[in-house]
Amino acid sequence: MLGKLRRALSLLVLTTGAVPLHAQGSQAGDNPYLARAERILRQTPLIDGHNDLPWRIREDSIARGNVDVYDLRKHTPGQTDLDRLRKGMVGAQFWSVYTPGEWRDSGYARVQLEQIDIARRVIAKYPDRLALALSADDIRRDFKQGKIGSLLGLEGGHAIEN
Repeated sequence: MLGKLRRALSLLVLTTGAVPLHAQGSQAGDNPYLARAERILRQTPLIDGHNDLPWRIREDSIARGNVDVYDLRKHTPGQTDLDRLRKGMVGAQFWSVYTPGEWRDSGYARVQLEQIDIARRVIAKYPDRLALALSADDIRRDFKQGKIGSLLGLEGGHAIEN
């Protein structure tokens, strides 16, 4: 058990608001630290611990809740698209399936299930770039295939509705 935990922890690197490597202002060849970081990230998946894209799609003013219209192959109005994930060398991430606590009709579980559905449809829409990950082994497999392992992170305990 401890060995599995160590492997999982060695795989997990959380980031919040990190500046993508390509935006650091110099080429990796000019900066030995940047070159080393890029080498490590080519070998070890960087795992983003929180991505709010499912809620962003749900609340989008043009494609409200419409995964088919919200195209991650283009620059999106939110903070996530496939190009930025690639440039940031993200190897896996937790898609947050957020449910606000002040939801008007108190259908928290329903909203959470809808968020899970949005996240899973996003993952399925880009099978060449994203893959549903349910374990550390899945993340490793996806990383070797050049895909971003996609985990679902439930946010908001009120969704259990007592």
